[in-house]
Amino acid sequence: MTHNLSFDFYQKNKSSVQAIRKYSQLREILLSYPSALLAYSGGVDSTFLLAAWHEVWKDKKKNRVDVTVRDNKVVTGKSARTDSEESESPRLLACTILSPLLPTGTAEDVQKMVDFMDAEHRFLQIDPLREPFMSKNEWDRCYHCKLHLFQSLVNLAKKEKISFLFDGTNVDDLKDFRPGHRALSELAVFSPLAEAKLTKDEIRFLSKEMGLPTWNLPSMACLASRIPYGVAVDKKKLQQIDAAELVLHKLGFPGSRVRYHGDGARIEIDERYGRNASFLLEEPYRSHVISALKEIGFRYISLDLEGYRMGSLNPNRDSLDS
Repeated sequence: MTHNLSFDFYQKNKSSVQAIRKYSQLREILLSYPSALLAYSGGVDSTFLLAAWHEVWKDKKKNRVDVTVRDNKVVTGKSARTDSEESESPRLLACTILSPLLPTGTAEDVQKMVDFMDAEHRFLQIDPLREPFMSKNEWDRCYHCKLHLFQSLVNLAKKEKISFLFDGTNVDDLKDFRPGHRALSELAVFSPLAEAKLTKDEIRFLSKEMGLPTWNLPSMACLASRIPYGVAVDKKKLQQIDAAELVLHKLGFPGSRVRYHGDGARIEIDERYGRNASFLLEEPYRSHVISALKEIGFRYISLDLEGYRMGSLNPNRDSLDS
């Protein structure tokens, strides 16, 4: 399916003009990557990147233009290829890693999106809970986990003779505390959206203009991010968190988080995507949530008055330096 970005809306506001300029930069960047494997989550960023790559390379794929990577540079056309070099047709393989760290329904949502995009895609099944870094759950757990998971993508790319590995990191992500970025750097994973300096809001804006149904999806994060550092991550805790958040989502609170505190559940409501948090204090919402979360295994249920905020369980940076 084709997803064309219309440029007739540039007069709407200054932010749209800036977004278009960055999209043009992204297109130029993607022209240097005819063959890539994309770590695909089905979320806003990776779906937009998948659509943008196909938009850039669709004509070359249609006309069967030969592409050769020589000295880390892209050369197109048969005349540019020597007998000893192998040409490659433009190809983007999207790959999703399924694990207990993902919310229920992730695989189904991803499959719907890749079918909608008519994209080449594969699932990989990996269980990082067997690894020691999960039971320790130290402040750099995300680094070890991402290194473990993305190494499997590196191996798949080599097997498929794919030259580059992409992820959907945007420029806003670089401002947050994310130890996993170090793993991406060590594995030479490239982040085109961050390279083009695209923000989350700009990606949502451009996604909407491209007709992508993911444009207004809440941000996603692995379920382990709901567990405080120092508390072991295991399947039972993840299932509790997943089930509790599903209760909230079904009630009209998408994107909300349930932070795990032993026998207590701290609810963070993201009011950007659903009802106001005050609804949870009214009946029948209040009784339903209390009953459902206690049945899941929580003894105490509290509503965080600050609402959802990214990285609310992140360690204090000063403590990491001490």
